[in-house]
Amino acid sequence: MAQAKRGLLSAILMFIFASKSKKTNVNAVTETVLIKFLKSLGLHYDTPDPFFGDVKKLISPTNTAEFIHEGYISFAKSSDPSETQVISYDWGPRATLVCEPEIMLNSFCRIMRDPLVDKWVESS
Repeated sequence: MAQAKRGLLSAILMFIFASKSKKTNVNAVTETVLIKFLKSLGLHYDTPDPFFGDVKKLISPTNTAEFIHEGYISFAKSSDPSETQVISYDWGPRATLVCEPEIMLNSFCRIMRDPLVDKWVESS
C-alpha cells in the first residue's frame, strides 16, 4: 500500500504543478478542483479505496492528514467574496525540497501522452 500511496502523491503533485499558471494567476488548486481530479482517477474522497485506503486521511485539510503531515502537500483556508470558506492546496515544503518539477512534468506529459513539455514550462 505504501508504494500505491506514493504513486497517488506523485499524481497529486504533478496535477498541482501542471494546474498552476502564471498566465492565469492560479497559484494553488482548490479543494473542489482536487476532488474532481481524484474522481477522474476513479477515487472518491468519501469512500475508502482498496489500494489507497481512506483518501481523506491522506489529503484532508488538517495537519494530521498523511501527505500534509509529511510536508509534501500544504493547504490554506480563506474566504471568497460571499464569505464561503475556500480550501486550496499547493506543494508543501518537503515536496519543494525533494521533488524536481521538470522530472515530474516530464512524467506528467508521458502519462497524459502530451509531448509538449515546453508549453507547460512556459505556463508554470
